[in-house]
Amino acid sequence: MIRTGMGDMFIEEYAMMCSPVFYPVKFEQEGQAYNVSFRDIPEAITCGDNFEDALQMAKDALFTSVDFYREDDRILPPPSECQEGEIMIALVQALT
Repeated sequence: MIRTGMGDMFIEEYAMMCSPVFYPVKFEQEGQAYNVSFRDIPEAITCGDNFEDALQMAKDALFTSVDFYREDDRILPPPSECQEGEIMIALVQALT
């Protein structure tokens, strides 16, 4: 479990450097655009004009949502197993 409080920031950053955390994300195509959602982090919802744009927006949405958890001193939900139709995005990718 990753704690996002300020007192645990060093531990969180160290854990992410040593062991990336992967969150499942679903891309739903609508015409040429994509809607994006993370079922483990319901606050992370976005879209993109194409898949590449949606992928970057997904990373941004994950980063922003994690920042909200950190600001509110909330525990980040653990990632679920990947299901059909989803891909995994590393939290460290979202932070870079």
